[in-house]
Amino acid sequence: MAKEAKPVFLKVFLIVAVILVINLAFLFYFYGGLSGGMTGFSIGESFSKIYAEMPQYSKIFIAFEWTILFFILIGAFIRDIGVKRNEVAGINIGDMTGKTGTDLDKLYSILQNKNQVRISTISKAFKVNKEIAMGWCKILESGNLAVIDYPGVGEPILKLNEK
Repeated sequence: MAKEAKPVFLKVFLIVAVILVINLAFLFYFYGGLSGGMTGFSIGESFSKIYAEMPQYSKIFIAFEWTILFFILIGAFIRDIGVKRNEVAGINIGDMTGKTGTDLDKLYSILQNKNQVRISTISKAFKVNKEIAMGWCKILESGNLAVIDYPGVGEPILKLNEK
């Protein structure tokens, strides 16, 4: 079974924030602390003073490091957008694009994993209207593979037929 893709942007963002704090701690340790206390102006003056006193290779390293971290954050953000597009209510159609078979085969595979799926979720995941999704459900029901449950309130739910 394929491993399910999960959003990672928040984790990557937290790692970058920790790296920022570590970098700031090293800067203050090696190049001195805040000169005039903890006010907004003294912080700005201290940073500009620290940056001016830094060797050129340190400036290049910091710029290179933050450029790489920025691109890692952007990559994680773009990856998460792709994961969310392919994932509807826990159904990841993107993982199944390489598999052969029809959408009905994919739906049955999802149903085997989830045991039940709402008609609206099927409609959103496969990007079809609810009538087509209901038709697929009726096909699975006619083959004794699934049962359509019509609750008193809410929409129909396709449930795996426990043979």
